[in-house]
Amino acid sequence: MKNVSRSKNTSKKVSKLPLVVLLLVVVAVLYMFGSSMSSGKKNNVLSDDQTASASENDTASEGENTADTGSAAGDESSAEAEPGSEPLTFSFDPPADAETAAQGDSKDDTEKTGDNQPGTQPASAEKEFKVYFLNVGQGDSSLIVCDGHYMLIDGGPGSQSDTVYSFLSSRQINHLDYIVATHPDEDHIGGLSGALNAVTVDKALSSVEEDDSESFKSFVKYLDSQKVSIAVPSAGDTFSLGSASVTVLGPVKPGDNDNNNSLVLRVVHGKNSFLFTGDAEAAEENGIMKSDAEIQSTVLKVGHHGSSASNDAEWLKAVSPSVAVISCGKDNEYGHPAADVLENLKKSGVTVYRTDLQGFLKVNEEEDGHLSFRVEKNSKADVFVPGVEKTAE
Repeated sequence: MKNVSRSKNTSKKVSKLPLVVLLLVVVAVLYMFGSSMSSGKKNNVLSDDQTASASENDTASEGENTADTGSAAGDESSAEAEPGSEPLTFSFDPPADAETAAQGDSKDDTEKTGDNQPGTQPASAEKEFKVYFLNVGQGDSSLIVCDGHYMLIDGGPGSQSDTVYSFLSSRQINHLDYIVATHPDEDHIGGLSGALNAVTVDKALSSVEEDDSESFKSFVKYLDSQKVSIAVPSAGDTFSLGSASVTVLGPVKPGDNDNNNSLVLRVVHGKNSFLFTGDAEAAEENGIMKSDAEIQSTVLKVGHHGSSASNDAEWLKAVSPSVAVISCGKDNEYGHPAADVLENLKKSGVTVYRTDLQGFLKVNEEEDGHLSFRVEKNSKADVFVPGVEKTAE
């Protein structure tokens, strides 16, 4: 009897075992299911983030394609302007952020400074060539950058000293190989004092060593503080700026007229050339044309802010630029640029940029040697509308 009873108890115990196992299995399945659901939610969140990221990348790509399309259109127009040579690349996309209001471009374009001794190249300098045309109102100011070397040509009027100072400082440019005063007029030399508060200089070039104007005296004062003396170059002189070469074209025969004594410089890098003419008028332009100097240039900084006293049809034909840059102030009292100058440029098929309408202009030489042009604003402005001379009331 005891054996039978023991057998029944054993049977009952054995029969409970599958239930326990089943419960454990169910608990395990529920736990795994819960974990799977939680993981699924995390994966869904990650997928949403990845989708957003992909969307942003697509948007960026679309922007790049748009820019490429714009460049392609520019290639066609420039090919017409410069037959028989490789077309220039025109990029008309202005900087989109507020940095441009301070004469800016992207942070990636911040210039690097180094041991900028004239005629030498810093070991760390990148191979690059850029030209900046600053918006200094009714005046001129341009910066040439080549392989980590810098040359500033004019600084606009004294009222724009802060503009020039901020432009150089924001790019961490603290040294210039050359600072150039094309002539002692206040709208060209006044802002150079601002530059000399931001940078040190190796050499200073000017059309004169002395002048009675307060702007010139200020320029000399700041040069003296750096123990830098003024050198007056002659037509035919040449010097280097990194891998670029600079030739002084004028004045061929200095006289008593400050405008016609303007230093005229031609900067050449690779297949590209830039002509800076200060306020040179017809007399100096004719003297340069009669010399044996090479004056044809890819980009012309239009003389005397587009005045009709300069830039006649014969001069434009000799220079034969593909691009012209007019630096002048909005609604200036002189009526620059003149209607006849704009008409000559238009007839010649020259692409024109104007600081009064489009602000700051950056010219960048690409790896293939083509030039890209980037304006601060109003890329599609009608640049052939002449200025209107104000009459006294």
